[in-house]
Amino acid sequence: ILNSGADLRSLEFELIADDDHLETIELIPSVQEVVSSSVEFLADGRFRIAVGLDPELATAGSRELGQLHFTTKEIGRSSAPLLEVAGLQATRDNGQAVAKTSHANGRLFLIENEPILDNPVMGTNAVQLIIYARPGTQCIIETRSSFGTAENWVDATGLTVNPTWFVHNRLLEGQQPVYFRLRRVN
Repeated sequence: ILNSGADLRSLEFELIADDDHLETIELIPSVQEVVSSSVEFLADGRFRIAVGLDPELATAGSRELGQLHFTTKEIGRSSAPLLEVAGLQATRDNGQAVAKTSHANGRLFLIENEPILDNPVMGTNAVQLIIYARPGTQCIIETRSSFGTAENWVDATGLTVNPTWFVHNRLLEGQQPVYFRLRRVN
């Protein structure tokens, strides 16, 4: 999702999206002020995106300008590649470059047969695990406190993922580290 102020004439940036799943990337405008857009292939996983804007058609305040749409292909494994924005440049209606621009990177979750266990979000005495999988996937979350030779993975929680993602909150006991992995069982 791209957002802008009301007096912009153009935006340009590089999108780095390096994953074998990705086939095409398309920018779909959300508002009339987007009068042109292009996605140029630079190299494997690198694209130059340019957006032309008509400030006369802009509305005041922050708003969505467009969305990136992706087509993908199956390659036999799930992945969650980083979508990195680099070199963001914006030009005002008067031709002046915007001195301070900001952006946020994103991720694209591409789910095939195996589920993905996202990086856990740690709290004081709890952890939040986010699981991405195809609907109906049955999984077991396994834990262990070290990677020593005497320690084995222990089944902790069984679950069935009904949407494509699921948040599992888990209380932590004691100060010992805990490692997690996700195993598909169906």
